Amino acid sequence: AGGAAPLVMALGDLSLLHDTNGLLAARLHQIHATILLINNDGGGIFSFLPQASETDQFELLFGTPHGIDFAPLAALHNAQYTLATDWSVVHTALTASFAGGLHLIEIRTRRDQNVIDHRRIWPLVSAALSRAGVVERIGA
Repeated sequence: AGGAAPLVMALGDLSLLHDTNGLLAARLHQIHATILLINNDGGGIFSFLPQASETDQFELLFGTPHGIDFAPLAALHNAQYTLATDWSVVHTALTASFAGGLHLIEIRTRRDQNVIDHRRIWPLVSAALSRAGVVERIGA
């Protein structure tokens, strides 16, 4: 984080909630960093599991919706907070974050759409990487 290159990380909402001390460390050590917060109000990664079809139990045990507003968390740690309502806002906030300081850019998504979007995008990414000669094949 002390180098010349900007530090940008993407985190899910549950990951950030489980490690909010990282924001404290960034503030105390004056680390210039940007967090792209992908907030799908819970454990979206678990929606890829077969258990996701058992909606009642799944939501309680894996979905873990929290309904937390991240703006006060950012303010608590003197981070510049942006709620990105579209990709132009993400671009503007990300570009501004390179000037320094601690930034939290929240991107709200829908968990129910997450798996659908990933399954649609994976073959496109795999094909693009193959054309570029980066990898032969990703996933199945």
